[in-house]
Amino acid sequence: MSQQSLKRQVLQLYRDILRVAKTWKEPDEAQYIREEADRLFHQNKNVASQEEIEEKLFEGRTRLELGIHYKIPYPRPYHVVPGATGKTRDMIKPAYMASYDWDLSHSHTTREAKRPKTRFEEDFDEEDNPLQVRRKPRGYQVGTS
Repeated sequence: MSQQSLKRQVLQLYRDILRVAKTWKEPDEAQYIREEADRLFHQNKNVASQEEIEEKLFEGRTRLELGIHYKIPYPRPYHVVPGATGKTRDMIKPAYMASYDWDLSHSHTTREAKRPKTRFEEDFDEEDNPLQVRRKPRGYQVGTS
């Protein structure tokens, strides 16, 4: 593939991501999509080899398709049972996680700093026992009948 063709594909992916962000229902998540796209495209702007560019394009398309399908803009955590495959976590990292240096499954504080709280997390009462999470119904107010 020529450099011009790759450049055209990169720009098309960026436009597609911004188009999805524009039509996303949750404003906070739409803002996250725009910021994440800006951050990752800026982070990878100096990638020069054709192979690396194609890998980044695959990563971006995969992440976009997963986000649209599951209606979740955040990177999907992945889980590997230690010792089950004989490979390390870095060896089995999914394609959509290639631009991340941190591990979603073990970096709770980093994950919280990168994204806004989900509706479930907003509804979660921290005093509840984590094993018996009770979700507060939307629109429910105490004392109304």
